[in-house]
Amino acid sequence: MKLYFEDANENSRLIAECQNETEVIQNIHKFVNESNKHKPKDKQFKIYYTRTWTENGKTWYDVGSYSEFFYVTK
Repeated sequence: MKLYFEDANENSRLIAECQNETEVIQNIHKFVNESNKHKPKDKQFKIYYTRTWTENGKTWYDVGSYSEFFYVTK
């Protein structure tokens, strides 16, 4: 499975290749933590929940952003 990050402009980039959903979740958290390293504490993104759904062959992961998402393709 390939894990992608889609930004607010609908640009996607490959984040990781995963074997299962556990690895997907771990890589999402890793990506967010890496992104937060260069931000002040009060501007860091926190994942409070993860919502998933499947549409058009992609499994989407919503981690609380209104405009940025992760998705997996087989």
